[in-house]
Amino acid sequence: MTTVTPLSGTAYTVWPVMWTYLNQKGLKQVDEEAALALCRKGAVIVDVRLAADYKIEHIEGALSVPMFRETAGNTGWDKVKKFVMGSLVMKATERDPDFLANFERVVGKNKRKTIIVACAVGGTLDTVVRVASTGKQASDPDRSFGRETRSLKACYELMTAGYTNVVHLQGGLSTWRYRGYPTEGTGVGN
Repeated sequence: MTTVTPLSGTAYTVWPVMWTYLNQKGLKQVDEEAALALCRKGAVIVDVRLAADYKIEHIEGALSVPMFRETAGNTGWDKVKKFVMGSLVMKATERDPDFLANFERVVGKNKRKTIIVACAVGGTLDTVVRVASTGKQASDPDRSFGRETRSLKACYELMTAGYTNVVHLQGGLSTWRYRGYPTEGTGVGN
């Protein structure tokens, strides 16, 4: 595995390696209808966004297991990261080194359970763009390795940890909401 150790945060596997692994293992990507059908059969949707974002709005019934956390360190680089992200009115985040332990605590120890992983935008493993009006496909140089997101990274982490029924929700919360599927949270209906 090819890993990188950033100046702020913990070491992680680079996205092209994750993308290759997820494709080789045949990660299943589903839309909202397929996700709901799987839930009726006992699957669970796991939201890997930050806990604060989950609290505001999430897919109805989804469990929260954030893959990232706000930057916890206090090194010089951590401070630079917090300052720069704060100046952009964003939260400085880093991978949560306890993600897998937290996942097991919230979801359980059954590594064969069907887990549908969701984040804000979903991402994709696809390297082409489909033109809706014509149905044609075109290669997209910006998608040499799909579209990297937290949910796809979480799928990789879970699969390499031995979870065998990991499914990815295409489009994430944003598409779920856009298509009128139920959400809940403190910011819903306000």
